Amino acid sequence: MTTTLKAPSGADAAIKTAVPLAIIVAAAFAIGIEPTSWMCIVMAAAASSLETVVTHFTLAPRREDYSKRKAMGSYYNHLASISALSAALAVGIVYAVWP
Repeated sequence: MTTTLKAPSGADAAIKTAVPLAIIVAAAFAIGIEPTSWMCIVMAAAASSLETVVTHFTLAPRREDYSKRKAMGSYYNHLASISALSAALAVGIVYAVWP
């Protein structure tokens, strides 16, 4: 009997939450704003949206292949990379257009 991972696991949720938040909080301290400001909230929303779109089109269709090859470590590495890049891009975009 084989089981497949149908729903996102705790590792998925942890990576999708912790990586962007860490980058946004670090950027907030570097910029000199409070991590609870509206600018940071908009950054988090933008990072979440970008990450959702990118993972939906690039990583989600290949998730079963990763689990069949028993290479979920590579999947999580790619997910963390996408999370970090989307958060960094969101920080840059919001910082550039924020009045």
